[in-house]
Amino acid sequence: MEISEIKENLKGIGLTENETKVYMSCLQLGSCLASEIAEKCEIYRTLTYDILNNLIEKGLVSYYMRENRKYFHAVSPDSLIKYLEEKERILKEQKEAIKPIIEDLKKLEMPKKEPYSIEVYKGKEGFKSLLEDILKEKKNYNMIGYESLGSNLLGDYFIHWQKRRIKEKIKRYIIAEREKEGEIKKHDQLTEVRFFPKDYKIPTSILVYADKAILFLSLKDDFVAVKVESKEIAESFNNYFKLMWGIAKP
Repeated sequence: MEISEIKENLKGIGLTENETKVYMSCLQLGSCLASEIAEKCEIYRTLTYDILNNLIEKGLVSYYMRENRKYFHAVSPDSLIKYLEEKERILKEQKEAIKPIIEDLKKLEMPKKEPYSIEVYKGKEGFKSLLEDILKEKKNYNMIGYESLGSNLLGDYFIHWQKRRIKEKIKRYIIAEREKEGEIKKHDQLTEVRFFPKDYKIPTSILVYADKAILFLSLKDDFVAVKVESKEIAESFNNYFKLMWGIAKP
C-alpha cells in the first residue's frame, strides 16, 4: 500500500494530519528526540510536543528517559486496534448516557414553522370554512371592499353566522362602496363602516384577522378565495386598511 493511502487510513480512524505525520515518523525513526521528529515532519518543536502528548494519551506513542532526555517511540501498530476498541467503548458509553435525555431535549426544541402559508378555498363549503376560522380565532377583523357574497351564496347560514359572530363579540370594521350600506346594516351590531369616495372602485375584497388575510376573487359563477397566513403580510394589509380608513367617510 502506498504511503499516501496509509496516511488517509490513519486519518480515517480519527488521527489528525499532524498526528499521522508524527506517528509514522516515530515508526520510521525508532527511539528519537522530539527535535528529530519535528525536523522530519517539518513541524515546530513546541507543537510537536503537544502532538506527541496526544498520541501518548491515545496509547500510540510511548517514551523513556535517558541521561535526562526524553526519547519517544511508536507503540506497535497492533495498538491501533486497541485504540479503536477504546473509542468504540467510549462511544457506546456516550450513546447510553445520552438516551435518557433525548425526550427532554425534544421538549426544548422550537417547533418548526414556515414563515407563511397560502391556501385556496372554492365553492360554498370553502367559504364556510373561512367563516368558521374567523369565529375560531375570535379576533376582530378589518375588511376592504364588500361584495355581499355571504348573503348571496350562503343565505340562512350567513344569517346564523352573523348571530354567532355577535355572540362571540367579534367586531368588524368595513370600508365599502356606498351602495352596499343597506346590506351591511342588516347585521350592523359590532360593526363600524366607512365608505369609499364616489366612483372609487377596488378590484378585490380583502379581509384581515389574526395573522391571516383573505383575498376574495371576483368570479361570477363560483366562489374562490386565497388565504395567506403570515404576520408580516397581515400587518401590511392592516396598515393599508388604516390608510384607507382615514380617507373613507362615515
